[in-house]
Amino acid sequence: MRSILSVLGILIGTAAVIAILGVSAAASGAISDALAAGGDPGYAVAADSSQDNPAGAALRYRDAAALAARLQNVSRVIPVYANRVYRAVWHGAHDDIRLSSSDGSDTTLRATSGRKLNSNDLLTGARVCIISVSAAKAIFGDQSPVGESIHIGASRLTVVGVFDPEGGTLLNSIIGDAVVAPYTTVHDTTAGPVDFLQFWLVDRSKQSETYDAFTRALKEQHEPRSAYIIQDESQTLSAFNLVLLLVTASLAAIGAISLLVAGIGIMNIMLVTVNERMREIGIRRAVGATRGAIVTQFLVESVVLSACGGMIGIGLGLAVVAGVANIIRQLLGSAPVPYLPLVAGSVGVLVIIGVLSGTYPALRASRMNPIDVLSQ
Repeated sequence: MRSILSVLGILIGTAAVIAILGVSAAASGAISDALAAGGDPGYAVAADSSQDNPAGAALRYRDAAALAARLQNVSRVIPVYANRVYRAVWHGAHDDIRLSSSDGSDTTLRATSGRKLNSNDLLTGARVCIISVSAAKAIFGDQSPVGESIHIGASRLTVVGVFDPEGGTLLNSIIGDAVVAPYTTVHDTTAGPVDFLQFWLVDRSKQSETYDAFTRALKEQHEPRSAYIIQDESQTLSAFNLVLLLVTASLAAIGAISLLVAGIGIMNIMLVTVNERMREIGIRRAVGATRGAIVTQFLVESVVLSACGGMIGIGLGLAVVAGVANIIRQLLGSAPVPYLPLVAGSVGVLVIIGVLSGTYPALRASRMNPIDVLSQ
């Protein structure tokens, strides 16, 4: 019974650590893949809303072309309209949607029917759009929306495709009822400034100089006291990955505490075993067993106890990881799990725990004087 309870401690500790590390790795990989699916996210610049005159610093559609032509280290600049709420109407059916712009190069949007936006739509300012799966269902019901025209605000756009984001159910729910149109089209149908500018650099090593040049150019095009915020989107992704890593490490440390407690439990049961088997140890020593043989006997017993509980714990932990990873795949579309490193690392840790937990009891047993033991 004592052995079973000791094994149970190792089982629970191993299962907890495997589950924590496996689920964290799956979630981290899934979210990172979803965020990085679009390739190089580039940089985003927006007017600082806390400045004295934010309206005077508001970014305009024309700023994109002017900056692209003026700054040598900038390869491309596009104006971005993001999540503007409109009412979309089709034959009396309507839905409140969020209209966003695109340059036609989105790789994170998968066309479930029809087609995606392309460069020709962008160049011609075509009155076309693609809509999300949820928006298509809300407006068109069971009818195919491809080829139909919808009124968005004062504009009339033809639906050329229905999209589903690469990333599964969760990203689809986040995007919700959305319509995406070429930014040239949105510019012609939407009054006012753009939400931000997105740009890419030719040489990232000159990032600091380009930031300064970009800000100076914007101030010359607007007001000298205008303030702007430039954000490296790839650094945002790196910071997010760092946070996930720290959370994973913290949870793993908590799980490791349970393994430590389980190891102490094995050491305790081995000390009790040594005390109960003193006569056996004495007889073995009396008939010629060496100290090394005694040490090996109890070390093997300790490692076996650790391994038995650990292997069952690994199985339970992997089962939990597989189940949760399947849920993550449904939500985010991807959930890579490093099964081999998890199993290999766990086996190594279990052997170490078994050896460390059994070393002191084994040494104590080997140092017993057979005459003293047998005389008790």
